[in-house]
Amino acid sequence: MNTKQKGNKVENDVKKILEKQGFIVIKSPRTMKMIGKGRFMSQANDFWGLYDLCAKTHKFTRWIQCKSTSSGTSEAKPNIERFQRIYNSKFEMSEIWQKVTYKGYVVYYLGEDFKNWEKIFLDLKGNEVEPFVINTKKEMKK
Repeated sequence: MNTKQKGNKVENDVKKILEKQGFIVIKSPRTMKMIGKGRFMSQANDFWGLYDLCAKTHKFTRWIQCKSTSSGTSEAKPNIERFQRIYNSKFEMSEIWQKVTYKGYVVYYLGEDFKNWEKIFLDLKGNEVEPFVINTKKEMKK
């Protein structure tokens, strides 16, 4: 499975979880880019260049970036912080959902001060669970 397929799987899984929670979820569209005569390449167009999913209810919007690695998560945080400070609203929230293989998701969300990231742990079905270990050397050796 290549990285694009892995990312699409995480996005689709997160979308299903949010839809079960009652959100209407919109996935960012993919477009085609011409790279040569008669040759096209598919490219992602994230919302504002940051978010893969928009989950909406009649009162609240969640902007979500889906990641499959911890390094991707740490790279996304500063850009989301900067965006959230400029376009903040009490009816919107920015989140990063990081998939942890076979365990579930770590959901990072920006606190009200737009500086501190808080996190919750979810199982693969979207239920909140006790914290689990993320990417330790002991876990990688197994």
